[in-house]
Amino acid sequence: MQQGLVSLGLAIRELRERRGLSQESLAEKAGVHRTYIGGVERGEYNISFENILKIAKALELSSSEILSFAETRGKGTSRAERAAVPSANLLEDWGISSSDLTQIVAENPSLRGFMLGYVAEHKLRQRISSLKDQGVELLGKPDDHDRTRKGDILVRFQTRVFRIELKSLQTSMVRKDGDDFLGKAQCDASDRRKVRLPNGKTVETTCLLVGEFDVLAINLYAFRKQWDFAFALNADLPRSRFKKYSKHIRSHLLATLVEVTWPVRPPFVTDLVGLLRRLSKAS
Repeated sequence: MQQGLVSLGLAIRELRERRGLSQESLAEKAGVHRTYIGGVERGEYNISFENILKIAKALELSSSEILSFAETRGKGTSRAERAAVPSANLLEDWGISSSDLTQIVAENPSLRGFMLGYVAEHKLRQRISSLKDQGVELLGKPDDHDRTRKGDILVRFQTRVFRIELKSLQTSMVRKDGDDFLGKAQCDASDRRKVRLPNGKTVETTCLLVGEFDVLAINLYAFRKQWDFAFALNADLPRSRFKKYSKHIRSHLLATLVEVTWPVRPPFVTDLVGLLRRLSKAS
């Protein structure tokens, strides 16, 4: 995150609030997704000049007026806000070496898993960004506070927005069978929550719901120490077999452990665009 992006984001937020606009209403006027506006205001995105023009028009300003206000806002950024922006080299920022960091992670296995999850999300975003010439647009993250729907990444394809849920392999379950790799990914909500079934009834569960996201992405780094990803449609994933639930309830809940292989086997594929195309045709 760069200081200029933070200043621009703060400026857009302040100008939006001065006009009494919500993120949703500004996004609608600018023709972009609401989560994109949120990311811009937090300084998370390298906003293109084209989108600056769209946002400026929605705010009834010129692009130069927004950039000038951002420059002024940047000079007035508080010490706390500046402190929240990391330098270009985090290791220098913290005063540790790469070997120090390696040792810290090795001594704290849970930290390694935590960090790998965020690295995997970063790698997947890069992968999705590389598909721009195939019509896939990376929109960013959904609202983390919305527990009614899951999804780590939003993408637009052929005018529709799709939600991708990212999970990782359980390293303790990875094994090699000849030239193949076999493993399982934990596909759950991580905490218990109440979900509503199509018939209106609610159930408290850690299971993910059929249909609450569009595509499941599995980070396969644990197989070959390479950033491979396997993708499957939510509708094609196995259902829960938990005997505590009735057959009807199980039909609407996804299994919490999903088998994955390399090379991938159905329902998983490596072609994300093909899955998005299937979803678009089905709508």
